[in-house]
Amino acid sequence: MEPSSESAEWHTMGAAQVCATLGVNAKRGLSDADVQQRRIEYGKNVIQEQHRRSLFSLFLSQFTDFMIIVLIVTTKNAFLPFQRDRQYSHSHHRVA
Repeated sequence: MEPSSESAEWHTMGAAQVCATLGVNAKRGLSDADVQQRRIEYGKNVIQEQHRRSLFSLFLSQFTDFMIIVLIVTTKNAFLPFQRDRQYSHSHHRVA
């Protein structure tokens, strides 16, 4: 049988059913000829390494969510009156 990953729901199958679907003997595995044929047909069984993101890029990506931006702006606006009062009191403070 030829593997059909599009139609098979592998996670719902038992080991015997998977082996039968893939045409593999569970005790002996694939013959060398079968391995060569499947490598030609499907390629090597290798997980491709994904591009790794830098820590800085990961950090910045945390601020792309709309609610995070709203919280940052709201926090800035909440402290803005305190900053104005503080600057005003320092600039009008006279030593007697």
